[in-house]
Amino acid sequence: MPEYVPGAQLASGSREAELVQRTVNAWYEAHADEWGVIYQSTSIAGHIRQRRLARVLGWVDGLCLPAGSWALDLGAGGGTLALALAERGLHVVAVDPVPAMLHVTREKAAAVGLVLGDGHALGLASGCYDLALSLGVIPLLHTPTRALSELRRVLRPGGWLVVSGQNRLSLRDLLDPRFNPFVRTPRRALRRWLELGGIMARDDGIRLFDPTLREFERLLVECGLAVVCDWSIGFGSLTLLGRPILPEAAMVALDNCVQAVADCGAPVLAHAGTEYLVLAVKSA
Repeated sequence: MPEYVPGAQLASGSREAELVQRTVNAWYEAHADEWGVIYQSTSIAGHIRQRRLARVLGWVDGLCLPAGSWALDLGAGGGTLALALAERGLHVVAVDPVPAMLHVTREKAAAVGLVLGDGHALGLASGCYDLALSLGVIPLLHTPTRALSELRRVLRPGGWLVVSGQNRLSLRDLLDPRFNPFVRTPRRALRRWLELGGIMARDDGIRLFDPTLREFERLLVECGLAVVCDWSIGFGSLTLLGRPILPEAAMVALDNCVQAVADCGAPVLAHAGTEYLVLAVKSA
């Protein structure tokens, strides 16, 4: 097993950033049991994650990694991905900052190595992994670029990275005035003014890191990774002022239809999913 360095120094961000990170971790700690079954859910969220998992495993299979290759799963969640990788003959190390999440992973995949760690400073030896994956994690980190650099560091030269990001220009956000990026800045400025004046309570909600796909891919290149392919996913979870506008079954059907059109390369739609996946390789 690649060396784990106990007591590795955690990346330090601003006090506010670290407080937000603790809020994120506390949410996942409280909802660990729910997260363990999300891939069996018939909800639109479950449907999108099932589709995402299928594409990721398809990419992994296409890499033809030899049995015994080392894989790192950053943000193991309910352990579904780690288990699927282990079943493919890979040695898997699952990293998560939330003990309850690692407990769920342990119940699903006893053979998976577990590390309680921070994505900003993995505490793992450099150049040991053939494959690193991080799904749904980077948008929640207070310093995402540091985590991407850490993922690159632990990969061997020629090692593969599969990572997901949150899309600021998604169809859902563009159609919902509450999330539309073109009114986000003035809206936040107004809210800040109202908070300072005591007119409105302070909003301590989590701010997602949500670059566009092209912006995200430029970050990967800056970290020393070469982008191989990408894929946009998630079109059916439409909302109005943050509330779903369709029943779950209708959203799933809509997602299937729009995803099929987007996968054919339709202009605009091809990159308008709520999330995107990127497959990249570490430059030699």
